[in-house]
Parts: sequence; structure tokens; C-alpha cells
Amino acid sequence: MSFVDLIRQILRTHPEGMTPQQIRETIKANYPDLYGPESHRRNVEKKHYKNLDHALLSQIYMASRTDRQIVVDKTQKPIRLTLASGQGNDVSIPDEEKNI
Repeated sequence: MSFVDLIRQILRTHPEGMTPQQIRETIKANYPDLYGPESHRRNVEKKHYKNLDHALLSQIYMASRTDRQIVVDKTQKPIRLTLASGQGNDVSIPDEEKNI
């Protein structure tokens, strides 16, 4: 299972959405083998990241930017990630905008 697949799986169980920090805590608790892999440790040693938490958060943010099924709600802080409804980027257009 890819990392993006894991994030999608976690978000499926939380349809109200989750913050990247909540996703990080879920991964730490339920998927400890994905917390602190060798690549994250090397990047912390090289001072690319402050610690393993930041390395994991970075990976979560990157996945949210590259996967079209993950919707990022930037209207609130911290941001919330949810899964797009339907397949791909299907977006519902309100009736009043359809006639424009």
C-alpha cells in the first residue's frame, strides 16, 4: 500500500476530515513502521527537517498536494483534508451558477 493510499484509507474512516496533525498522530499510533523510516531519519540528520514529526507532516502535505482525491480546505486553520466525493475531481455546481 502506498503512502497516499494509506492517507485515503484514514480519511475514509473520518468523512468529516482531519488535519495533517491528526493524520500524523493516527499514523504514529496505528502504523508505527511508517513513522521514522530510514529516509526520514536521514533527512533529520541532514537537518532538512527539525524532527521525525516534521518529516512525516511534510510527507502528508506533499501527498495532499499531489493526489486529486484529497481535498484541502484552507478556509480554516489548521487546514482540513477530506476525500473528494465521487471519482477524480467531480465538483457539484450550484443551480444558480449553471445558468451563467
